[in-house]
Amino acid sequence: MSSDEQTEELKYRLLSNFLQVTSENPGKLISNYEASDHPVMEALEQSYKFQLAIDKLEGVPGLGKVAAILEAKSKKKDWMKRKKR
Repeated sequence: MSSDEQTEELKYRLLSNFLQVTSENPGKLISNYEASDHPVMEALEQSYKFQLAIDKLEGVPGLGKVAAILEAKSKKKDWMKRKKR
């Protein structure tokens, strides 16, 4: 088999495979319509869920003080890292 024949055969196979894949029912490829598979949409959804959790915890007595302590420790840690640079 010559190189030209092989090239033509490969072109034919690639085109055939491409047409087969694109002719698939796109709905068959979606497994769950309730959830997004896009990373940005997932991040937004997680952010929203996190905010809902924070809102629920806001009413717990003493949690504000614990959060303030954790935030102060986090800021101190960040400041120490920057100072080392």
